[in-house]
Amino acid sequence: MALPQEVPLTSIPDRYEGMTVIDLREEPPPNQPRSRWTVIKLINDANAKYPLVRVEERWTLNAQGPVRTRQSAMVADHLLVKLRPQQRIDVLLERFDHLHPAVRKHLPSANVWVISFEDADLDTVPRAVQEMRRAGDLVAVVEPDFVSASSNTLAEKQKMAAREVVSER
Repeated sequence: MALPQEVPLTSIPDRYEGMTVIDLREEPPPNQPRSRWTVIKLINDANAKYPLVRVEERWTLNAQGPVRTRQSAMVADHLLVKLRPQQRIDVLLERFDHLHPAVRKHLPSANVWVISFEDADLDTVPRAVQEMRRAGDLVAVVEPDFVSASSNTLAEKQKMAAREVVSER
């Protein structure tokens, strides 16, 4: 019985290629031995509604060289918060004053608050999410505002075409 052949990985496309990189960090750092690592970038996407974007990429090293295996993005200067019943936004702002939060918007139908931060950096949103999740008496849900993008790969086009055929029946 033949062993399965290892399929070589190919890099996924960089949705932020050519955009201005404001800051960048690699974990572990490039000067340490590694076969897998993470690159975190702060990007200026001038065409986006919220131009400051935190991009996180997973990389692996194979025989062909470095390969990007995953890329996710979130707005880098705000997050989404839903308070517990009977809690007030001014209490949240006061409790997390050290993060310098401000209300950017309130979505009353969902009771979701968009909380922004001045001078955002690579760690602003992950740090704020982590701290606010610990405030279970005050916060019901806190999440980054993830940026999504459609995929134009052949596999995705085939999946969409198959869905259309099924939906037409």
